[in-house]
Amino acid sequence: MKVWQLGFGLFHLCLNLIWALLLVHRGTISQTGSLTFFFAVLEKTRLGEKHPDYHTLLAALTQILHGIILNAWHVECDHPSLAAFTKSEPTDQELFMLAQKIIDCHATPMHELKPEKKKKGADPGTVPPTNFNGAPDNILDPRDDKAHHNLHLLTHDLLYVIELIRAISDGDWGRIEDILANLAMMFRGAGSNNYCMEILHFIYNLKKVWTPDFVDIMRDNMIVNISGLVGHCMPIDLNIEHIIGYLKVDQLTSNCIGLTYLSQFLFSTKGLYSTWERLGNISAIIEFLQNIKKQMGASLGAPYTSRSHETPNTLDAVWKVTNKVKDLQLNKFKLDREGNNSAKLTANVLALGEQRLKSSTLANFNKKVQRLYDGYAVVAEVDEIPEMGISVDLDGERQEGWDFD
Repeated sequence: MKVWQLGFGLFHLCLNLIWALLLVHRGTISQTGSLTFFFAVLEKTRLGEKHPDYHTLLAALTQILHGIILNAWHVECDHPSLAAFTKSEPTDQELFMLAQKIIDCHATPMHELKPEKKKKGADPGTVPPTNFNGAPDNILDPRDDKAHHNLHLLTHDLLYVIELIRAISDGDWGRIEDILANLAMMFRGAGSNNYCMEILHFIYNLKKVWTPDFVDIMRDNMIVNISGLVGHCMPIDLNIEHIIGYLKVDQLTSNCIGLTYLSQFLFSTKGLYSTWERLGNISAIIEFLQNIKKQMGASLGAPYTSRSHETPNTLDAVWKVTNKVKDLQLNKFKLDREGNNSAKLTANVLALGEQRLKSSTLANFNKKVQRLYDGYAVVAEVDEIPEMGISVDLDGERQEGWDFD
């Protein structure tokens, strides 16, 4: 008998989205505007290894996006500097219009043009003049400046990552649900077919299968706020990963008495070794084990958490990206950009995913749903990308090779 998972975990969704986009945008250090190129700018070349750390990778992606957007503000603000723009005291409406312009001009993928076949008997005078790539002269062809095109796509895709992360932190499920369909297409375009199918099943259940009351239960339980602080929500599966740390072998020594509260790992990367009943019994004492851990930490002068923690200042890293984009004029379309002939176009995963969904994936999904109605099991999709390779460090313990659904 199989245990069916009703929905995906948002933490694992973030992990797999970042992994998929890393494979799409990674490139090489010599490819201007690729992630590997920016990792070198930030002096974080270790992110190019086989198993990059999740938190380090997410921080770097955030800094890269902020640097690109900061340069876009400088380009579009129509002032010699951002400081001068700030002194001009722009209105809320002006800021909103400028932000929309930045989205349109710096974070919207360019149209990938294809040469049109001439119709037989067509008057040559009616065919618009084209450049060597087959694009009309008044329309920019991304193949003429691949670095500029790729930067647009990178900015576009990273905005989805940051929106997902921030919506989770804010506990705003509505913002997440608004982009679920787009995320499904991005996964499909990147070759992560399993996650695309999981999102489609989840959307189908939300809209067609579950009752409104059960839909609210699912929505309410996908994000939790353990601390009660605004902006500190977390996915339920991330909270579970932290709790799992208390269900592993540990030895507590107090007053020369050894307290072993588990003799073996209950969880592995593949699932549960023990029984659900035993897990339920042990889970009931987690709260007491946490209290013991805190008391021991206090008695030894090593508290569990530090009150002196400060958020690191990443402004220097952001400015490195901003200055590099500015120096190379990546925000401008240049026909004579150095290295353009050897560069590769990055795939527009959203557009590609939409095309694949319409051509085959939706039909395949409908067949799977019908098989479920008929009482048959469905076979998981085969991913076109390598297995998730991001390493995650929770509670000081590095875990690699997670089995993400």
